Amino acid sequence: MSGISPDNPFASLFVDTQPFDPVLLAKILKPYVLLYKSEPYVEFTKAGEQQTIKGKILLYLLAKKALKETGVIEEEEEKATPSEIEQITGLKGGSIRPTLKRLLEDRLVRVKGGGYFVPNHVLPEISRILTDHEEQ
Repeated sequence: MSGISPDNPFASLFVDTQPFDPVLLAKILKPYVLLYKSEPYVEFTKAGEQQTIKGKILLYLLAKKALKETGVIEEEEEKATPSEIEQITGLKGGSIRPTLKRLLEDRLVRVKGGGYFVPNHVLPEISRILTDHEEQ
């Protein structure tokens, strides 16, 4: 496929990566998780532990994104399997899988090669979801 010239009306539709806002990601995660570089490991704070199943899964996937973005883990390690999510969050697999299915349907997560991840463009929506939970 040949390159697309900048004057092509479709040129603005093509992107190499989705926009990423590291400040927003840090703001979302700060009250809920602690990240460890040495292991690498994600630990929930008290506020994180009080999140819903949906919230905990999203927070874990976002924490993996932060670990990737800071170079603590490799890009392919950003994705998490249901088993990994179960092991780290303490949630039961019978709760995780249906929740992941709903998150996929809501387009808040994507799956590739059996691993789930959060696309960059949904960070503002996830921030609202977690904030709404705190206000209830």
